[in-house]
Amino acid sequence: SVTVSTVITYAQLIADYSCANGSAGAAPYIMVYSGNCAIDGSGNNWRVVLSSTGNLTFNKNASLNVFLVGGGGGGGAKNSWCAGGGGGGGRTTNGTYTITIGTPYPIAIGGGGGASASGGNSTAFVFTALGGTKGSNAPSTSAGGPGGAGGSGGGGGGANQAKTNGGTGGNGGSYGNNGSPNNRSGTVVPGGGGQGTTTCEFAEGSLSSCNNGISYAGGGAGGAGQSSNGVGATGSPGACSSGYGCGGRGAGTTAGATGGTQGVVIIRNAR
Repeated sequence: SVTVSTVITYAQLIADYSCANGSAGAAPYIMVYSGNCAIDGSGNNWRVVLSSTGNLTFNKNASLNVFLVGGGGGGGAKNSWCAGGGGGGGRTTNGTYTITIGTPYPIAIGGGGGASASGGNSTAFVFTALGGTKGSNAPSTSAGGPGGAGGSGGGGGGANQAKTNGGTGGNGGSYGNNGSPNNRSGTVVPGGGGQGTTTCEFAEGSLSSCNNGISYAGGGAGGAGQSSNGVGATGSPGACSSGYGCGGRGAGTTAGATGGTQGVVIIRNAR
């Protein structure tokens, strides 16, 4: 941590800021952001969600904890009765940074990838969070597409050579874990790899839960496959209650592919 000469309290910040979607107080503001923001906190602790690209300027000393999420990858396309893999959730990055008063810092929010497209990178200060990788398209009429890699991996796409009915798509990974393979007889199609470290905000959590109950960067579900015996089921998406960095669903016989969701940058006073 870094000792600073002036402590910005939550009461001060919420009464003296300017963002594209709202402001309070009057210039010169403590914080100015040309994109959209949301502020919460209490006492000496505050947190700011930067949800669109812009420039960030502080007019008081501040040492920040920084949390970034890349855009989620989109789900893959199907091929006949075989399904595409789920998109990987956006990768996450954490760091601490001391700002220079009056300096505008560019903040870039990674967009979610459309169907069969990877997510965009989020950047802030000296940090980058990579976007999630797209789910693979089903490569043939007898194999589903693997899930995309990311913060949490996407599920594998269902195939047509299943046990009874069409192959069930794999579940998307949560909290930094891998996505699940599809369910089929014979060779399985793997889920995408997760980053292997928690995707929780400011790394406050584990590979099984987040301390504040808010999840990010869940992998997308693998699509449902089909066989001559019937139709399988779409997998379940990974935990992504925040709505940021979520991977998209792979296309299957019951539903089309979806895109991933945008990333985010969150800052707070260093703790």
